Amino acid sequence: MEHVRQLQANVQVDALNIPEVRNETRKNRITTFVRKWQPRDFALSIQKSLGDQSPEFLIDRGVVHTNWSNQRMWLEKTSRDFEFRNLVLVGGQSSTIRYPGPGVEEAAIHIQNEKTLNLFLGAVTIPAREEESHRLLRKTESGIEFFISQVIFESDLTQRLLRDYHTVAKNAGVGLKPLFLSFAPVSSKLDIEFLRWWDVVIPKETERYILSKPSGILERSITTSLEIFDEIASFVHKMKFRAPLAINVEHVSIHNLEASVELASAFSREIDRLRTK
Repeated sequence: MEHVRQLQANVQVDALNIPEVRNETRKNRITTFVRKWQPRDFALSIQKSLGDQSPEFLIDRGVVHTNWSNQRMWLEKTSRDFEFRNLVLVGGQSSTIRYPGPGVEEAAIHIQNEKTLNLFLGAVTIPAREEESHRLLRKTESGIEFFISQVIFESDLTQRLLRDYHTVAKNAGVGLKPLFLSFAPVSSKLDIEFLRWWDVVIPKETERYILSKPSGILERSITTSLEIFDEIASFVHKMKFRAPLAINVEHVSIHNLEASVELASAFSREIDRLRTK
């Protein structure tokens, strides 16, 4: 809770995104899996602790892991008993795995058809995936209201995604949805390896720069994130991209909680600087 209070003291926080952490089985882990709280339980604990000072929450939900009937009961309880309505629908590890539950688009359509489920839906986007703009379009058409990107360590793939999403949405006559650009601090080589294990694209030259000296790794990773954001912001300004962009800061590893507060504070200052230009 102290980190949340520290964050709120330094940054205007619109919401906290609470991930659903599952034991990945697609490849060998490089860190030990530790079972975590359920996202809505953790969010409720923060909310009770902070009271009137509590921010909004985005609750991640892996929709593929159980059938729609069970998902519906979970969604109803989350909305009715926990009073959380902002959800990030998350798909599976791989398209080659058969899951018992619906995919993100199917789940979003189910939710839209359930009049008792008053939920505001988001989804994850991975800029490096081929045809990702078409996925965004289909999810937009299924009822997704915002997107959160995978952690970003270079700008070209995100610029391509924004350009392509703008084009396919315009051709389809569909409005663009807000996109949260995700960034994470790095304080060690293990952080780089862990992010790569999650399939985050980190160019070799970026890794060399961040890890160039044992001291100052965190500071160089923050500088890198700000430079990437500035490149994307400049691109968006030039192309007159019509959807709002926002920042999502992740800590990824527990030892980087304080570092994530530093990164969020740096972004707050950078956004203020850009607004006054």
